[in-house]
Amino acid sequence: FLIPLILFIFSFILRLSLISKGAFNVDTLFILTQAEKTLQTLQLQYSYGFGFPGTVILASIFIFTLGLLSVHDSVFAFNFMSAFFSSLSIPVLYLIVKKLFDPLTALLGAVLLSFLPSFLGLSVYGNTHTPCLFFLLLGILLLLLYKDSGEKGHIILSAISVGLMGGSRLQDMFFMLIPLGYLLYSIHKKNTQSSLTKNLILFLPLSLGVAFALHIPIAIDNLSNYQGNLSSYWELGVTNLYKGFYPKALQHSLNIALFNFTALGIIGSALGLCLLFRKSFKTAVFLFLWFLVPYSFYGNLSSTTSRFLVISFLPMAIALAFLLGNALQNRRLLKYVYILIFASILLIPFNRIYPVLNFRHHYDPIGDFARWVKDNTPPGSIIITADDGPFLGYYGKRRFIYQLASVYSPIKAEQFANFKSAIDKLLLEGKNIYVTGTGIFANNPDDRFYKFLLENYDLFFVGGRMINNFHLGEIYEDLFFNELLRIKQKS
Repeated sequence: FLIPLILFIFSFILRLSLISKGAFNVDTLFILTQAEKTLQTLQLQYSYGFGFPGTVILASIFIFTLGLLSVHDSVFAFNFMSAFFSSLSIPVLYLIVKKLFDPLTALLGAVLLSFLPSFLGLSVYGNTHTPCLFFLLLGILLLLLYKDSGEKGHIILSAISVGLMGGSRLQDMFFMLIPLGYLLYSIHKKNTQSSLTKNLILFLPLSLGVAFALHIPIAIDNLSNYQGNLSSYWELGVTNLYKGFYPKALQHSLNIALFNFTALGIIGSALGLCLLFRKSFKTAVFLFLWFLVPYSFYGNLSSTTSRFLVISFLPMAIALAFLLGNALQNRRLLKYVYILIFASILLIPFNRIYPVLNFRHHYDPIGDFARWVKDNTPPGSIIITADDGPFLGYYGKRRFIYQLASVYSPIKAEQFANFKSAIDKLLLEGKNIYVTGTGIFANNPDDRFYKFLLENYDLFFVGGRMINNFHLGEIYEDLFFNELLRIKQKS
């Protein structure tokens, strides 16, 4: 266990040295606020969509534990949680690849994952993906242990781990049930079909049962509200974003893969999978399904980002490690060439992501903007903004109202009328109303909301700060000037 321990320590130190100063995106704040409420009420709270109860519980534990150690910063605690679970994932992947292949391939795969830009980017801020991936890898490892031991206890523990994965990200668990079901089939030794059936009957219901057990309380507590959340989540995440085979989205997904692996790395991963089909067909099918099933959905999303693709990048890293491991062991005369290739595949992407993560380690532009808004608006002010609103609520302590958006469908006249009525009422009550630059221009490609504000109100420039565009994902950094304007009745 010396090598896994060294891998964990190295990965953890690397991640702590780059841990984000603030909350990177709104999803972080959604989970974080629910974790804080969970500790305050001692009743499990749920976030948007499926609720992500597993992540809320884990975030609550880390916030509470670090609080006992006099670290009273919930954002840091949640970011620390991701650094911890992502670091734990590295030695678990090492043990998986070691069981599948050999120690050298395992070491190469673990190092590749530790430095993989999208995974490293996820590792330094609080999110649902890092515990999800950890429990997935742990579940796979336990299934491989069952292959050696034949003990049902390993299947039970694996199912529980996969269920906890579902507690963190239920959708990712659903995507992985096909690859995991195939893995259980591929490691089945006995000739009797009934034994395999029993294992599947044990694994699938137990894993689903653990996942659903974490989601049931919210459904019981407020079924209609939960159904509404799921309906809204489905509309935003699937109906509006998933169009089936979508070449433009696949091109963007390929660009993200190139950022992570380089062209040489992607070619090496494909060659490694081809080689594996010759040497270990069942293992190759498992890795291919692991890549293909989630990628078929996330890779075709019109607004996909790198964090959604990490689950498909893991088998790519394993396949690449398999190719390089075979090359280093079987072609020793060229080993220095292969070492150089491995180093380039590892360090070129890392050189791209390091400045981005190092910047976020020292600066928190969007959080600083929210604090600046707090300092430059009277208490009780209301801010019209886009989906960066939770930052204004959490850091700026200001109530916010979402803009009218036309990104998916045109804004209707009735919506404009209702919005104007609400703003006019607030102004008559003496409320101080402001709008941000993102509130004016974001999610409005036709500028109709901007024109609506100009036609109905006077806008007065207050100031502004640089903020980061978190929509691009953790591997990119895009800073732009976000202004704040005061809204008053038309003179």
